[in-house]
Amino acid sequence: MTTQVLVAGATVDLGSRIMRELLLRDTHMRVLTRPGSGKAQAMYGNNNRMEIVEVHYSDRSALSAAHLGVETVISSATGSLPPTSPAPCPI
Repeated sequence: MTTQVLVAGATVDLGSRIMRELLLRDTHMRVLTRPGSGKAQAMYGNNNRMEIVEVHYSDRSALSAAHLGVETVISSATGSLPPTSPAPCPI
């Protein structure tokens, strides 16, 4: 039985290693990528076991839709948010 796997961060070093291992198994991968990136399409676009979904990671409804029918979620995505000061603790 084919396993449906959603992968975020499939184009980074760790993600590409994970993808390589998933290809050895009976899996269908749904790859999340940022709109306009093109990197996931270049890396995986010619594989019929891959579905590439462009989505803003801040778009809750698009992320929810991307999870439909998925059995496993793997994230190797890393963020590059600027450091912020922690919010003051309410007393």
